[in-house]
Amino acid sequence: MWELTLNLKNGEQLLLVVVIPVAIFLAATTTNFLPTLAESPAHALATVLAVSVLASAFTSVAISTAFERRSGALLYMSTTPLGKSDVVLAKVIATLFTVLLSCGAVVLAALATSFSTVTGLALMLPATLVILVCGAVAAASWALTLASTLRAEGVLALANAIFVIAILFGGVLIPLDQLPQAWASVAQFLLPGALTTALTSALVSNSIDFFASAVVLVWAITGTLMASRFFRWI
Repeated sequence: MWELTLNLKNGEQLLLVVVIPVAIFLAATTTNFLPTLAESPAHALATVLAVSVLASAFTSVAISTAFERRSGALLYMSTTPLGKSDVVLAKVIATLFTVLLSCGAVVLAALATSFSTVTGLALMLPATLVILVCGAVAAASWALTLASTLRAEGVLALANAIFVIAILFGGVLIPLDQLPQAWASVAQFLLPGALTTALTSALVSNSIDFFASAVVLVWAITGTLMASRFFRWI
């Protein structure tokens, strides 16, 4: 609860997890800046849900945790009975609630734009939730790993750079099939591309892309192991 309260009180966090994803969805569906998304609101919804996960579970968590390390907040927590695994779990759970808030804001924007946009979400709700949870766990665990290995300023720069590169060239805003073949063959194994592909399959095709879903799950498992191993108080 403490972690979630901190997230919701931070204006920069709210900008990342609510304002930016909703703005991207409205821009994608009301302009021709991204023709592929403008033609298919359901595709736009899947894409922006992926952006929401990456923004709220990776960039936001990495930056906030890195500055908590620098300020000594995490060091203070090390004096409590909580162990590293407990802190990692608490941060991941708080992140899941933040992701649900972010995705909920995007879904409300989709409903306001066109009710038919969320038809696929209604049909594939259980599968979509599983994909979102696995994606959030993967992103948050790797964010905690990053926050534990660099100085706060370095995490700030690198997390933002990774976020921008991921959504522009990782198979998120530009679909994998529109990227150069050589790069697309690599991006399909990366979390952003796999997460977007899995969500697009669920919301647009009303089917499960088992390969993309498996890639997301592998990132979640390996990220959890890495965070448990390398998470540091200072």
